[in-house]
Amino acid sequence: MEFIINHVRNGVAIAEAARCASRERFRAVLLTSLTTVAGLLPLLSKRSTPAKVLIPMAVSIVFRLMASTALVLIVIPSFYSILGDFGLPSVGVREKKTKGVSVSNQAITVQS
Repeated sequence: MEFIINHVRNGVAIAEAARCASRERFRAVLLTSLTTVAGLLPLLSKRSTPAKVLIPMAVSIVFRLMASTALVLIVIPSFYSILGDFGLPSVGVREKKTKGVSVSNQAITVQS
């Protein structure tokens, strides 16, 4: 979401911002997911008694990780783009305020 918001703040259209953000994060998200799945694969092939207890957990982790990867790379950017089509371009794009410091695209102002 943060990548989409940054692109929108820089003046990119919402649909294009969603595509760019998804492309920028693709490698990091996919490699993290694949290395975790690769680490769990040996456990899935074991047939010992302790492994029989851990196999359901490993299967659950693998499938949830695949689902969350699809969610992060496909569903959330698509949903954000659809919201933009309905005229909600300011979803998540707002001025940040932290401890008396207001940050926007144009200037930083310190409030006392």
